[in-house]
Amino acid sequence: MSAQRTTLFLILLFSVSALLFAGGAGEKPDEALKIGLLPDADSLPFLVAREEGRFSDVGAAVELVMFQNPVERDAAFQAGQIDGIIADTIGSILLFTGGMDVRIASITTGRYGLAAAPGSDARSPGDLEGKEIGVSSNTVIEYVASSLLSEAGVPDSGFKPLAVPRIPVRMELLLNGKLPAACLPEPLYALAVARGAVPLGDSNALGMDPGVMLFDGEVLRERSDEIVRVYRAYREACRNINADPDAYRDFLVDVMGFPPVIRESFSFVEYEYPRLPEREEISATADWMMRRGMIDAPPEYEDLCFDAVVSELEQ
Repeated sequence: MSAQRTTLFLILLFSVSALLFAGGAGEKPDEALKIGLLPDADSLPFLVAREEGRFSDVGAAVELVMFQNPVERDAAFQAGQIDGIIADTIGSILLFTGGMDVRIASITTGRYGLAAAPGSDARSPGDLEGKEIGVSSNTVIEYVASSLLSEAGVPDSGFKPLAVPRIPVRMELLLNGKLPAACLPEPLYALAVARGAVPLGDSNALGMDPGVMLFDGEVLRERSDEIVRVYRAYREACRNINADPDAYRDFLVDVMGFPPVIRESFSFVEYEYPRLPEREEISATADWMMRRGMIDAPPEYEDLCFDAVVSELEQ
């Protein structure tokens, strides 16, 4: 498949995902919890739970609404059209400190990876010192890239972040050698590596859990019993995926719409059961944001993170 056709395929994938995943058979209950997702690794347990009937098993009415990009997802969330979203710590802190009544209910599990262009001599993040790295500015993508280089001894001033907001375009620039390196979410990170990009590190290697489940605060307070049931179904899906990830390779392509080329090469993450993010991770994220002038002060952990759901789930 040519680079141009691959880019068109990926843009189409993200564009039609809302139509592909939003429904499911049957009419949705009026009071279904609406959860916004993107077609990425974090979303897999939710989609497996739906396809395998786990939500029905626990008596949870859930509507999964897929979006083509985070901007549309966040706009729907802020407009009250959906009750919760898979987001990230940076976006969550921005919404919270901006005055929106939102709370983190748990982490989710995904992967963001840093890769060098095909043929590059780079073998570790430290080899990118002084080079341009394609990112989306002031997002979890840039945060992961910055953290990987910092771990290798390269400060933020030691590399050149280049804003390329459209993820498929960022990947194609990387593969065509027009970017020395780029940070990408799954599944595009795996696809880039399958097409020759050099993997240099990822968020899992850092022990980071930047993905989170973010809910409207009022929804969490008033419908926490329902959300606990949703998490029971999610936890069962995580258990099944972890027990036999290879059984879900066809699911990646046939249901999630991942490119067929990564059916066999995709490296599954180990899905964690629902828990709150570590206090230290929220603090480190907020510190990075303050250094960049994104927020004036860190949020209080107890205000940002809602522990009642996970606590009830563990009983």
